[in-house]
Amino acid sequence: MNPADIARGFNRATFYDEAARVQARTAILLRDQLAGIYTARAAPRRILEIGSGTGLMTAALLNLFPQAELIVTDLSRDMLARCREKMRSQYPARPVTYIAMDGERPSLIPSFDLICSNFCVQWFQNRRESFEHLRRLLRDEGVMALSTLAEGSFREWHMACAAAGISAGFGPWPSLTTLTAEFPQEGTSTWAAHRLTDPVGSGRQFLRDIRRIGAAPSGFAKRSLSPQALTRVLTLFDQAGTSMTYEVAIGIYFAQEARHEG
Repeated sequence: MNPADIARGFNRATFYDEAARVQARTAILLRDQLAGIYTARAAPRRILEIGSGTGLMTAALLNLFPQAELIVTDLSRDMLARCREKMRSQYPARPVTYIAMDGERPSLIPSFDLICSNFCVQWFQNRRESFEHLRRLLRDEGVMALSTLAEGSFREWHMACAAAGISAGFGPWPSLTTLTAEFPQEGTSTWAAHRLTDPVGSGRQFLRDIRRIGAAPSGFAKRSLSPQALTRVLTLFDQAGTSMTYEVAIGIYFAQEARHEG
């Protein structure tokens, strides 16, 4: 999907918070990783968030780093407006800057101690170049912390589609090896996988939730599958179980070695 289609999908996601269960759990995982990292270093003074959505990670950053300046960005102007409304209601005393921006093509001055993104990287068209663009925005000893879908996500849906002899319509997602190779090679970095299981209830509810969070164009399943094929896939999915597996990859990049070479 191109950026315009992605933005339109998320602009329609008015029920995002009700359906973004895995995104909320991943925001907690990412928050806890950052809390551990910053026990041994000074708290970031300036933070950039890429792909804020409605503010699940934004709220975590505001709580974790109460003295930091936070710049929040999203490709979807409607999502960004919802985030701004929520944060102003929940954190009225915290000044936050909101910018509608494509996270793959950031047009900002290099000045950030921390760049953070929760469940946005899977939308990048060129991860390697995008990671490098973001790295260049870091100050000395800056940190980049990202989460994304990894290989093996939605395996139950893929299995049902394979059994029905049709394309799954989602993915593929990168392995940890691929993500490691695509991360900036200067500095130090790690990627780790976290398996999360979401009790979707049924295949039909899974597709409904995908649309509610803006992760598929309106009418995706109907346009991609005939009614008979869709019914068969949903039946096979429900017969196998009612949960969905997410393989969530969390990547942490430390810039200090790149800055101190030589």
